[in-house]
Amino acid sequence: MRNLGRFGALAALVCFAALALASRASAQEVVEFTAQRAEYQFGDSFNFAAEFNSSAVILDGYVFYQVGESERIWVYEGDVSRGRLDVTVLLNDSNQPKAFTAIRYWFRIASDHGEFFESPRYSLYYEDNRFDWQEAEFGRFTLYWHSGGPELAAAVLTAAAEGVARVQAVLPLPQPHPVTLRVYANLADLERAADLAGYPWVAGHTQPGAGVLLFALEPDAPPAALRSVPHEVAHLTLYDGLGAVGFANLPAWLSEGVAVLAEGEPEPQQLALLNAAAQAGALPALYSLCGQLPQEPGLAQLASIQSGSLVRYLVQRFNPTGFAILVEAYARSGDCINAPQAAFGVDLLQLELDWRAATFEQPDPLAQVPWGTIASAAGVATVLWLLSQLAARSGRQG
Repeated sequence: MRNLGRFGALAALVCFAALALASRASAQEVVEFTAQRAEYQFGDSFNFAAEFNSSAVILDGYVFYQVGESERIWVYEGDVSRGRLDVTVLLNDSNQPKAFTAIRYWFRIASDHGEFFESPRYSLYYEDNRFDWQEAEFGRFTLYWHSGGPELAAAVLTAAAEGVARVQAVLPLPQPHPVTLRVYANLADLERAADLAGYPWVAGHTQPGAGVLLFALEPDAPPAALRSVPHEVAHLTLYDGLGAVGFANLPAWLSEGVAVLAEGEPEPQQLALLNAAAQAGALPALYSLCGQLPQEPGLAQLASIQSGSLVRYLVQRFNPTGFAILVEAYARSGDCINAPQAAFGVDLLQLELDWRAATFEQPDPLAQVPWGTIASAAGVATVLWLLSQLAARSGRQG
């Protein structure tokens, strides 16, 4: 029994020694990440790689990454071989990162002893790398374009600066934040980038606050095509100047009207289209343009021209100071119908009547207002109220 006790004690001592040696060996394992890279094909795949020196046998390796401000962490396992980890991530609808966004990534490898070793954090900017981009800068604008010469770049940057100046001529707003302009040679390439960026189709893929504006312009684009540049820059200037909440409170017709104003003088065909619609009684009621413009291209174009005409009228009638008071009232309240009451003592209905009379010499508003459009947008109760208001005003004017 005494010998068995001694044998047990000796076995325990050997076991403890083995565990201590294993623990010491594990503690002495060292891994050093010596190089890394991250490459991607826009919209298709990522290829991550890390090189490392290790005193341990590395069995597994992974890449971790986060997109933008999202807290979600994506994890993919890769192949480990001779001090190198390679991870390929195929992109699809379920894991497609948002374009024009920063991505933070890092690597983690595991030894045969079950220890994990993590690399430092790295970052990349996920942008459209399908083309060989040229770059130019002017003021707050950085322009990237891939087709055409410096003449196109100069025209785009000049149009952007003019858009800001025209907005500032009627509203006391600061310069917009630095913004990137990306010009594609055709609409299909732009739409692919806009889709991956999550930009809705609204008058040229403006996403206020994102810091990137997308345009489709051919290398020899005529001056008329460049009008989209100051238009979208105007939306951005409004967003930066009023803030996200103030911008969201603006009715669609007001935001769009300022953007149309920023394009410069209206073209003759725009005025002809507006007048023809007015004569046919086809102009949408301003109330129906409070939330958003129509999505159908023809109706959207007409609503845009109408919005621009109304904003020009308001600036001329109340001068820039009065117009700025109106914009501020909208930015504070978001009340499409009654915000003008605080600024001018009249509501939106009266402003529309005055604009129609001044622009088209149509003193009889009841013959021109498309009540069916209003009914679908506002409901029967609102329509009855509008009718009573207009009838009363028409009687006073008569």
